[in-house]
Amino acid sequence: DMILARVLGAGLAADAFLLAFQLPNIFRRLFAEGAFSAAFVPMFSRRVHSPEGQKSAESFSSDVLSVFVPLLIVFAALFELAMPGVVWVMARGFQEVPGKFELSVALARITFPYIVLISLVSLLTGVLNSLSRFAPGASFPILLNLVLTAALLIGDAMRPSGGDDITVAFVLAWGVAAG
Repeated sequence: DMILARVLGAGLAADAFLLAFQLPNIFRRLFAEGAFSAAFVPMFSRRVHSPEGQKSAESFSSDVLSVFVPLLIVFAALFELAMPGVVWVMARGFQEVPGKFELSVALARITFPYIVLISLVSLLTGVLNSLSRFAPGASFPILLNLVLTAALLIGDAMRPSGGDDITVAFVLAWGVAAG
């Protein structure tokens, strides 16, 4: 957050990026860390400790993934298409500042696939936690923060001499997708 504030400061690009990053995080809380995770992890854990053991748990997680992944992809694709409307609902006032709304839509389209990937990470973290493997799941947020920090520094280095923050915002948005 401190590097973000130092590199982007307050302005059009920072506002657009923060909205673009907020959108997938809202749905991450619902899908990846919300009701789905609360239902999946106990069911998976029960299967791991059942007489059928790991084989039953693997079959269950495979079945869940075969439904969950396509649903997430369709959800993300629909949001990609509807992104101007979604941004308008979230930040109507951005249309009053020239270029801010359009930049927000562009950045949100880059960051939104994060919902698919972070939901899968959350699901697999639940699986690992059920198997008493906690370190990988605990390290994922660290990796994301390292990628975002690197993206900020790379974006700052790529910034045109005129001080355009839009380049930094685009590099950071791609960093979210990569992270």
